Amino acid sequence: NRISQARRQPGSTFKPFVFLAGLERFTPASRLSNRPQVVEHDGRRWEPRNFERESVPELSLRQALAHSANRAAVYLAMQTGLEAVVATAERFGFSTRLRPLPAIALGAFEVIPLELARAYCTFPAGGMAPFPLSLKAVVNEAGEVLERRHMKIQRVISPAAAFIMNSLLASVVTEGTAASLAKHGINFPAAGKTGTTDNSRDAWFVGYTPELLALVWV
Repeated sequence: NRISQARRQPGSTFKPFVFLAGLERFTPASRLSNRPQVVEHDGRRWEPRNFERESVPELSLRQALAHSANRAAVYLAMQTGLEAVVATAERFGFSTRLRPLPAIALGAFEVIPLELARAYCTFPAGGMAPFPLSLKAVVNEAGEVLERRHMKIQRVISPAAAFIMNSLLASVVTEGTAASLAKHGINFPAAGKTGTTDNSRDAWFVGYTPELLALVWV
């Protein structure tokens, strides 16, 4: 069951949690460096690259997420602090291990698709994380309840932070990497994030409206 058992690299669909951590120090209008950079961590050197060959040297935080700029995401993660990025992401209940390495900004650590979908639900839900529930109750032929399960929800982020993230992720759909949705009849309020790993081995889209959230993994 890949939705609940597969462990896959999320690529850029993990960036919203990096940018959420960055909102502790930055705003959507803050300027982020998108220039070539060599990141050193624990004696290792790494040079992140953007998907686009031609990249502007500087972007606003909003533009960086909308256009999924890798260099700007790594810059934001380093300025925010890798430990802070991990701590923010862990609040969303990922069961897979996340480590404070620069590549976390690009979704290098594996996640379970259902857990990623649940984490995204927090943004349109005003900061409340839902509980994935497929079976509510078991009843007998007389309609008597034999077993019942209840949804458990918890606050993960503030309503203000959720509002800003909704706005940022809406920009992905209106002007960023998911702008092609308009050609497919998506002309109503929507938000989301695309993601791709090396050589397109994993391709993702997590999108939502005020009523429905869907995650697609190929």
